[in-house]
Amino acid sequence: MIKNYINLTNGIEALERWYLPNYTFIRIKSTYCEQKAWDSLILELDNDLLMNLALGNECYIFDYSNKHLTPRSIWQGIPFIRYCLSVCWLDKEPKIIVREHNVTNYLRGCYYKLSKRTKAKLKYFKKFLNTDTINLHHISSRTTHDGDYIYYRELIIKNT
Repeated sequence: MIKNYINLTNGIEALERWYLPNYTFIRIKSTYCEQKAWDSLILELDNDLLMNLALGNECYIFDYSNKHLTPRSIWQGIPFIRYCLSVCWLDKEPKIIVREHNVTNYLRGCYYKLSKRTKAKLKYFKKFLNTDTINLHHISSRTTHDGDYIYYRELIIKNT
């Protein structure tokens, strides 16, 4: 099964660019990545996303950036999420390459510094595990509507 997740706020633009009959809104904050607030990033991960990943469903996150082709939530957040889930659920340490750099050692250190509460959240979903891979993907591009909340509101209303 394919599950689509629109990352708020700029990800809303995906509703204009893609036919998405089945989607859910999530929020992976780029500021958490900038601040290296990894506990907060994981603690605020959407339970529906985690359950669908545990069940082995293909999960796509749509997000758009005002500066680059790929927003920080995608190029930094998704690899960290994938790393954490692989270690916690699959007992595998994946090699993670971000922008042509091997960041595996860095992510390992970040994972082991996560609080017990954060790791408990991840471990909760392991009991539902029905996969041997983390099927987390992304689709991203540049936005032309950064900060245009009237546009985003109208787009959501049009697509509901």
